[in-house]
Amino acid sequence: MAVCLLRALHSKLLTRDFLKSIGVTDIDTGVLCHAAQESIQYLYFECPFSAYLWSLCKLKLGLTGKIIGTLQEEDNMIQIKFKKKVKYTILAKVALAADARHIWKERNERVF
Repeated sequence: MAVCLLRALHSKLLTRDFLKSIGVTDIDTGVLCHAAQESIQYLYFECPFSAYLWSLCKLKLGLTGKIIGTLQEEDNMIQIKFKKKVKYTILAKVALAADARHIWKERNERVF
């Protein structure tokens, strides 16, 4: 899970927009909803499937408000929110990593 999150945080996942830019494929629409160009930003926050998963995850963590918009900003928000509560910080980071991994796994299962 952590590897998937780190790759996503550093924009190293092989999303369709990246694969199209290097000439591997000519299709760039998202696999989960087929509505827009698949990028890391779209895959994790703008796609209705992943936005729903992340909103549920945030509710379970007791975080309110809408999704910030990037994985880096969400990670920073978690660190700030749970700064003094070490156990909750670890739980929130595991939840973020699990959510990122689940979305990536679902995407890959639909592709292959």
